Parts: sequence; C-alpha cells; structure tokens
Amino acid sequence: MTDFWDSIEHFDRREFTCHHCGKDGIKQGLVETMEILRCRLNTPLRITSGYRCEHHPESLSKPTSSHIKGLACDIAVPTSRLRFKVLDAIFDRQLFDRVGIAKTFIHVDIDEDKTQMVTWVY
Repeated sequence: MTDFWDSIEHFDRREFTCHHCGKDGIKQGLVETMEILRCRLNTPLRITSGYRCEHHPESLSKPTSSHIKGLACDIAVPTSRLRFKVLDAIFDRQLFDRVGIAKTFIHVDIDEDKTQMVTWVY
C-alpha cells in the first residue's frame, strides 16, 4: 500500500501535524485539494495550522473545530494580494465549500457534517 503523501509534491506531512503534540491526523482529501490549490496558484503556501489533537489549546476552546477531525487547515496570507489570489482560486475552481477569512490567514475545510457553501470572517 502506498502512502498518499508520495503523490503530494508541494507539501510535507509535518506542515499539517498538530503543533501541540506532533500527531498526524490530517485527511487525504484535504491535502489533495490543497495540492490542487497550490498548483493553480503556482506560488508557495504556508500552512499555519492543520490537524489539532483534542488536547491542543485551540481544540479545548473550540471542541467542534474541523481541525480536530483532520478536515481543516489555515493558510497564511500575509498580504492582501495573496489573500485575493487564494480566494479567487478557491472560488473559481470550487475547491472548498467552507472558507473563513481572517486578517492573516484563510481557513478552509472539507467537513461535510457542517453547513456547506459558507464563507465567514474572523
């Protein structure tokens, strides 16, 4: 059985691991969609948060977070230009149906247990 990470060119498993404990719980579908986004943009993307274990401080304060299920990640967007390009690519290709927009990051997730076709701000 091959590891799906073998087909991921632009990201490393460690980028998506829990910052609290180092556990890898990210789901394949999320990473594959992030790879499509990265290829579409043709520019590096930095993941600021991926999987979060149940003991991660953010998980304790947000126990229904899709990060806990390995279905979400946050993408650093240090400039308004990169924020625009990321959002344009997401919506143009319909890559994610759940998008949160903050000043310094964009949250994306593939959590089908939550309301779809939504965008929110932090």
